[in-house]
Amino acid sequence: MGEKEITPSVSRRTFLTLVGAAAAIYAAKRLGVATTFAQTEGSSDRKQQKFTPENIDGVDVFGLNESISSVRDVAELYQQIDDKFVESKNINISISGPEDILKLQKEHLNPNERYLEVVVKRSAYDSFEQKKEETGVNFPGWVKTHVDVLNRCLDEAQPQVRMKAVLRRIVIVEDKCSEEFLDKRTEDAFDTQWDRQFWPPPVDTDASWAIADDYREKGGSYFYNIRNIDGKVVAEKFFSDGDIKKTHEFKNQNDSLNGKDSVSFDMGLVHEWSHRLLNLPDEYSQNVSDSSRRFENFDFATGSFMEPVFSPYLSYVLQENIKLKARNFYDSSTKRNQTVFSEHPENVRIAASIEDVDFRKTSVEVRAVRLLEDSYYGKKEVPEDFDQKSEKGPLDLSNNLFGIKTNCWSIRAESGEKSREVFFPAAAFNMSKIAGLKSAEYNILFSGYDDPSKRKQEVRLVNKKDVVELHYNQHDPVYAEMKIPGTDTYLVWYLRP
Repeated sequence: MGEKEITPSVSRRTFLTLVGAAAAIYAAKRLGVATTFAQTEGSSDRKQQKFTPENIDGVDVFGLNESISSVRDVAELYQQIDDKFVESKNINISISGPEDILKLQKEHLNPNERYLEVVVKRSAYDSFEQKKEETGVNFPGWVKTHVDVLNRCLDEAQPQVRMKAVLRRIVIVEDKCSEEFLDKRTEDAFDTQWDRQFWPPPVDTDASWAIADDYREKGGSYFYNIRNIDGKVVAEKFFSDGDIKKTHEFKNQNDSLNGKDSVSFDMGLVHEWSHRLLNLPDEYSQNVSDSSRRFENFDFATGSFMEPVFSPYLSYVLQENIKLKARNFYDSSTKRNQTVFSEHPENVRIAASIEDVDFRKTSVEVRAVRLLEDSYYGKKEVPEDFDQKSEKGPLDLSNNLFGIKTNCWSIRAESGEKSREVFFPAAAFNMSKIAGLKSAEYNILFSGYDDPSKRKQEVRLVNKKDVVELHYNQHDPVYAEMKIPGTDTYLVWYLRP
C-alpha cells in the first residue's frame, strides 16, 4: 500500500497492521502520519500490555519477559508506552508529527527533569551479566552509575542548576532486530542509526541512547573508576603511564555510587548524553588552530565536559534550557541542535587596557574567525584584515559582525608601541545574553606579562571568588582577564608553549 493511501486520521496501531514495520516507523515518525491518542473504541485493546518490564536494581527493563525481535516490536512497545502516558495524563489528542510530540513534552513533563531511555543489544546485555562478578555491576547498574554521575555533576554545577536526569527504562533488543534497519554501507554508529530510525522516542522520553556491545575492555581516554575512599565517592582516572592520576571528589548523595569500588564508567558516554538529553553544545568547537598567527592554537579550556564537572558556561545554557522548556536536541523552535548558539546582547562594546593604560587610550581591532569547511569542528582562519576597528578607545560592535558565521573572535589591543591579542569565545556573549543583558561592555585587562616564545593561548572560566588567588601564582602568570558582564564568572587567558 502506498503512502498516499493512508489517511491522516489513522492511528499508529492501525497503521502498523497495514504496512511493513520499517515503513510504518518511517511514515508515522518521519512523514507525520497522525497518531491518535484518544480514549475511543478499541482503547481496551490498547490497555492489554504486550510487553511487561522486569524491575532490575530499581530500573524497568523491557525485553527480558518478552523478546523484542523486530522493528515492529519496537514500534508496538513505543505505542504501548505512549498509550499508558496519555491515559495517565487524561489526554485526548491526535499527533500529526514530531512537533506535536515535542509540544506534549513541554506541556506535560517536568521542566526540571530530563528522561532517558537506554537501548542495548541482547549480546551486550548478556556480556555484562556474565562479567558481573568480575566487574561488580550488571548492565542496569552500569547505566545507573552513569546517570548518577551526571546528576552529581548537575548538583554541583556553578551557577546552580535545578536539573535532574531520570532513567525511564532499559530496552533489550535481540541482535537480529538491528538487521532490519542497520545500513552496512555507512560507518555511522549503532546509536546514530537507531536514533535515525526511531526518533522521536515515546512521548514520556526526551532521549533514547543505543549501545551495541560491551566495550569496557577496549577502554578509552575518558574512562574513570568510581572509588569509595574514607566514606567519600571519588572519580579516579589513570593516564597512560599508569602513575599520574586525576581525581574528582563528589559531594555526598544517596545514590548508586555509594559503596561502589573500582567500577568503571565512561565519561565520554555522559558527555554524549549532555548533547542528546540536555541539549548542550561542544565547547571545544570554539577552539582555533591557525599556523599563520602568532598564537597558532587557542584552547577554550573548560574540560568540555569530558571531565565530571560542568563549566559555568554550560550551567548558564542549562538554566536557559529550563526556562525555555528546551527539552529536545532536535527542537527547531529553540535551535538547540546548533553547535554554538548565536545569542548575544543587542548592544556590545569591547574595551581593552594594557598594563593599566586608560581604556579611552587603547584602540581595539576585532576579527571574526572564519570557518574554512563550513563546520565549527573543521579548519579555521583568522583574516589578515580586521572586520572592525576603533581609532582610540572602546569599540561598539556592528550587528553585521554577528552575521558572520563564527564562534570565536580575535581581539587585538594597541596602546602606543604596545599590542596584545586574545581569542574571544562566543560563550562570553551567550552568557551575558542568558543573564538578561540587552547591553554589555566587555573590558579586557592585559597584564604586563608576555612571552613571545609561547605560541599557544588558552582561556579558562573562573568563578569570582577564585580570581584573586590566580594573581599570586607566579608559576603560571595571567596574560589577560575579563569579567563576563551579568555574571560572576571571569575569562582568564594564559600563554602556553
